[in-house]
This record gives sequence, structure tokens and C-alpha cells, in this order.
Amino acid sequence: MTGIEIQVDGTSVAVPEGASLLAAVRTAGIDLPALCSDDRLSPAGSCRTCLVRAGGRIVAACVTPAASGVHVETATDEIRQLRREAVQVIASALPPRALADGNPSELAEVCRSSGIGPDTAQGAGGRGGDDSHPYVHLDRDLCIACGRCVRMCAEVQGTFALTLVGRGADTVVTPGTGGAWAESDCVACGGCVDTCPTGALTEPGPARGLTSAHRPAATRTTCGYCGVGCALDVVTSDGEVTAVLPARDGPVNQGHACVKGRFAHGYLTSSERLARPLLRRDGRLEPAGWDEALGHVA
Repeated sequence: MTGIEIQVDGTSVAVPEGASLLAAVRTAGIDLPALCSDDRLSPAGSCRTCLVRAGGRIVAACVTPAASGVHVETATDEIRQLRREAVQVIASALPPRALADGNPSELAEVCRSSGIGPDTAQGAGGRGGDDSHPYVHLDRDLCIACGRCVRMCAEVQGTFALTLVGRGADTVVTPGTGGAWAESDCVACGGCVDTCPTGALTEPGPARGLTSAHRPAATRTTCGYCGVGCALDVVTSDGEVTAVLPARDGPVNQGHACVKGRFAHGYLTSSERLARPLLRRDGRLEPAGWDEALGHVA
């Protein structure tokens, strides 16, 4: 693929033709907030938190193609302030818990790194949620209508189960069928949870707030449900599995998984799970040692 060269804050970087300015900036080692952006999805340019100056104009880096010879500025006081104000506007409409200490969401981390305090979030809330689904919890008060979950469902999973409804500040994500989430076309892949930048979509239980991009220490493994070979990260606590998350750097799945790989680990603690070999004697299954069982099979 043909490459192009541009200048980012005085540093020359090479990116593939067709890459965005956001990709070029990150290639230069600079981390810009981009709350509506996910590398796995088509760009939207709706949040304006990735503003840069390029070729003398202020543009959203995620939707602006890189062009050979362009000079990009990301660190001037003016640009920093514009990005900070864009994040502040988004955060101000959310309830205080959106930026509470310990909140692991992408938005909360961006606010902390930008010096935006929890008192910025002054939204009243009250938009309700949806707890009908066993694997996905929706908190509409934390939704910023970035559309990442909708694009994940459509572009990566191909299910088209989600949509945005409402106008202006009242725009929120909802199942496309209009009813309860559990009654929608959702296939429970968890991709919407994984890409949500605010915690509006979470996995209930101990894994709440964890995504493939923000997680504690985990053990890398390969899903055993089918032959695709998806890479998974198993998160544990006190010797118990609390979450199974698709690996963002998995060569096959690239941060995605199906309902079985991500959520179907309850068998680990099932009372019906076999913990030792059984041999059938006189029509009944009875516990046996490994040597006896293997000898019997042989």
C-alpha cells in the first residue's frame, strides 16, 4: 500500500494512503481524545473532541484524510482549549456519577487527563434504563449518542439491532425493535458494551465497567467453543472467573467475540460439571480414578 508523509507537531510520520489525521497523530505517539471513534468502526466525527489544526484549518482528526505534506498541530494552547471545551460540553450533560472517582470509562479517563473535575457533570438524569437483558445493561443517563454501539452492531457484528432515537440532547441508543432489549434482535455478542465510552452499556455483575481496552490483569487463552480460534482474556478475582473479554490484539477476532466465547462461562461453577472420571457399573455412573478410567477406555 502506498504511504504518505505528513508533519505532526514538527515530527515527520508515514501513514498508509487513505489514513485519517487521527491515525497519523497516534502514529506520532500523541494520544488525542476521540469519544465517537473506535479503530474497528467507520469514523463519525460527531463529538469534536479530536480537533487539530491542519493546513491552517481546525478540523476533526478522525474524519479528515491525511494528505502528503500537511502540517498538523495538536499541542497549541488554542487547540488544547477547544478540545477541552468539547469534552466539557459532553460531560456537563451527564449525572455526577459519570465522572465519579474510580469510574473506569473512557470519558472519565479523558476528563481526568484533561483536568476536568467530577463537578463538571451536572445532568439531572432520569432517562431510565433497560435491565431486561441478561448480559447487557443500558443506563440512558450516561449515553452521549456517540453512535459507537450502533456502528459496532451494524459494521462488526452485522446484526443491526440498535439505533439512535430522539433529537438533540434527548438522543439515546435503544433497540431497533422499540421494545425491551431482551426482546430485540440482539445476539449478545457484547460488542456494544466493549466500545461504549461512558459506561452507558455495561455487563452486569463483577465485570461491570470492563471493556477490551480497559481491564485489569488477565490470562490470555483461546476460545474452545468452535474452530475459529478467537483470543480471549480471562479476568479472575480470588481464583474465580469474573469476566471473559475478547482480546483487542487477537489476530482472528480483533476485539470481538460471540455470546458463547464472552458470556458462556457459567459452566465453570455449575453443580452438574464433571470434576472426575465416571465409569458405568451395573447401569450406574460411579466415580473412578484416572488410571482406571483410561485403562477402561484403552
